[in-house]
Amino acid sequence: MKNHIKSILRKIKHMLIHIKFFLYSKINHFLNSDFQCTTNTKRCSENPKSPNFKYVYFGKNTPVCCATHLYHILKDSVNALEKNNLEYFAAYGVILGAIRHKGLIPWDTDVDIIINQKNFENAYEILCKELGNKYIIRKERYNNVEKSLIRVYLSEINHLHLDIFMYKDNNDNQLLFISDNILFLKTDIFPFQKIFFYDLHLSVPKDIEKQLQTFYGKDYMHYGYRQWAYNKKKFRITNNKPAKIEI
Repeated sequence: MKNHIKSILRKIKHMLIHIKFFLYSKINHFLNSDFQCTTNTKRCSENPKSPNFKYVYFGKNTPVCCATHLYHILKDSVNALEKNNLEYFAAYGVILGAIRHKGLIPWDTDVDIIINQKNFENAYEILCKELGNKYIIRKERYNNVEKSLIRVYLSEINHLHLDIFMYKDNNDNQLLFISDNILFLKTDIFPFQKIFFYDLHLSVPKDIEKQLQTFYGKDYMHYGYRQWAYNKKKFRITNNKPAKIEI
C-alpha cells in the first residue's frame, strides 16, 4: 500500500513539473520567438529565456541553432585531426544518425568520436592549437577513469559539445572501448570506411552493423529512444530526416 501511494505521488510530481515547464516554454515562445543560442548564451535546454527551454525533457527535437553548433564543432574537430594525420572514427549517435538520418539524430544533444588512447595528449594539443581560439577544450574524467575523455565545448557559457572517447589495444586481436568497457575485434574496426553526415565525409568502423546493433539493438533503423525525455519509452520512427541545421 505504501509503495502504491509513493508511486502515485511520484507521478503527480512529474505531472506538475511537466505542466510547469510546458506553460513556461509556451509563454517564452511568444516573448522570444526568434531566440537562437550563441557562444554568449546558455544552450537552449538550459536557458529559461529560450522558447526551447527544457526541450529535451519534453521529448522535442533539437533546435536548429543547437544542431548547427554541434555540426560545426564536429566538422572543425575532425578537420583539425585529419589535417594533422591523427586517426579517429565517428561513434555512437553520430554513426546512428549518419546511417538512419544522413546527419544528426533529430533529438540528439551532443556528438561523439573515438581515438586511440595513445594519441590522447597529441589530440588534445592539436585541438588546443587549431581550435583553442574558437572553442573550450578540456581533459575530463569519464566513469572515474583518468584521461578517458576530451571534450570540446562551444564556449564557457554554452555547453553544447563534442565528446572524444578512447579505445586501447587489449591484445593482438581486440580493442577495448574504454567508455563502455566493451571489446570489439580489430577486424570489426579496421580498415575504416567513409560515410556522409550532411556534407561531411566521416571515418567510421569497418563493421557499422555490429557497432549499431551492440549499442542500439537490432531494431535501430525503426525505433528510437529519447534518453533524457520525461517519457523514455521507445517509439517507432516515421521520419528519417536529420536535425535541421544552417550550414
